Amino acid sequence: MKRVLAAAAAIALTMPAAPALSSTTLTIQNITGTWSMPTLNPASGTATIAGDDTADPTIRWGDPRPAGGNRQSGYDFNAVAGPIDVILPPTPSDDFELGTFTHLNHPLARPDLPRVVLSVTAEILINGVSQGEREFDFNVQHTETPNASDPCPFGGDNGQGVNVSGCADRVRISIANTTETFIVEGEKLTLNILGFQVGGNFTTDFLTVENQANVATLLANVTVAPFEIPVPTPMSLALFATGLFGLAGVARRRKA
Repeated sequence: MKRVLAAAAAIALTMPAAPALSSTTLTIQNITGTWSMPTLNPASGTATIAGDDTADPTIRWGDPRPAGGNRQSGYDFNAVAGPIDVILPPTPSDDFELGTFTHLNHPLARPDLPRVVLSVTAEILINGVSQGEREFDFNVQHTETPNASDPCPFGGDNGQGVNVSGCADRVRISIANTTETFIVEGEKLTLNILGFQVGGNFTTDFLTVENQANVATLLANVTVAPFEIPVPTPMSLALFATGLFGLAGVARRRKA
């Protein structure tokens, strides 16, 4: 048994070690956005989408009221022009911006937009070599509030704070897929979608004052670590070595 364990240890020593981290550049470029699957209330309404698969797609909805200056409500996505170069290490990298999401809030008659999906796509390069496009999906839920309610559904009393111009609308954003991992030359690089910041704070919900715009910034970072090959346990190595010796014994018997 001692010989088996010694042989197993020798096998373990011959396994390649994870390489030391080297300087790596992950580049994000050609960022675009797309609006899809809008849900309208009532369903007979329509939403106008423009600029899909570009850096600045928009969606608009609702029948504008004169009090809103005859403007529809809507969402804008504005991508960073790029390219964005992230040099690693250090890890994690500094947070960086991928684009902004803007809610334009105006008084409306129906239809309103309870739900829509924003897809953000970008090409990823590592040390100048394209890894193809990656897509991140954001589920956006919208609550259109009655402006005359008091208190308002969100933010307290009407006429104060975020409800100073009537009841603020709520936008809620959830991320369907948050990471993409790449294995390159023994390193594991992970692009992490951190979420949206409003006023410098990460949030999934925000309220927009009537007749105003609210801007949320989409942030990400990158981490890098050695790509670890799973190392067998000592017992697994012993069984592996025992199997090798067994095969050797079979071969000797066949020769005999």
